[in-house]
Amino acid sequence: MTQTQLQSSAVAARGFLSRRRLRPLVRALIALLLLAVLLLSLSCGGPKDAPTGSPTAPSSQPAPTSPPSPSISPSRPPPVDATPTLNPQPPLDPLVRALQSRDWAAIQPLLQERPEPCLATVAANSESPLCPVGSPPGTPVQVFPAAGCHRFMSAAELEGQFSAKGDDLPKIYAIYRSSTQHPRVARLPAGDLGIILDRGNLGGQIFTVSGAQIVSADFGCGIPPRDLAALVPSSTFLVRPPAP
Repeated sequence: MTQTQLQSSAVAARGFLSRRRLRPLVRALIALLLLAVLLLSLSCGGPKDAPTGSPTAPSSQPAPTSPPSPSISPSRPPPVDATPTLNPQPPLDPLVRALQSRDWAAIQPLLQERPEPCLATVAANSESPLCPVGSPPGTPVQVFPAAGCHRFMSAAELEGQFSAKGDDLPKIYAIYRSSTQHPRVARLPAGDLGIILDRGNLGGQIFTVSGAQIVSADFGCGIPPRDLAALVPSSTFLVRPPAP
């Protein structure tokens, strides 16, 4: 073999050995490159943290809406009318109509009685009922509280007083919110409301009311309605007396 051939063989051998040494390095570089690509794909498009809690399926029906709550204003006194009205409050309508009708059959069912201790004998100034025959003094007797020229009025007198016809129909003169005591006759129940009627030549009369019942009647003994209204605190009127 010539020297030239020997040199060529030596060069080829060195090249082969060099490629043998580079192969592991190339494989390592390729592996690193693939790892880098994998990490990059995971950081960009990998799964994200799932939200905590169970997913809620959307409801197929709209959520019910609550009606707006009515605004609550602080309590204030009832409105005061400048002039009397026939029926100022619905609960008073049947009572006012019955009183204005002067029909005893319509009025009597609206009267609320109460027990009062009876007396063995009564006089003009007595304020209690007469005892029934055979009942001892102090026995409770059911009566409708009423007064007129005297502080007590018997059941036998009631129909005539309620049915009495003056020179004009009864008119509402005033309505007031009752205090703890009747404005003219202390023994009469004050009720929740008081109705002052103008009975024309018969004068003024006061009827006190609780719920849908008349609880007392003051037939006034001819006292003008303006004088009866003067006994009532002006701040309690729901329907004020007419201007003079």
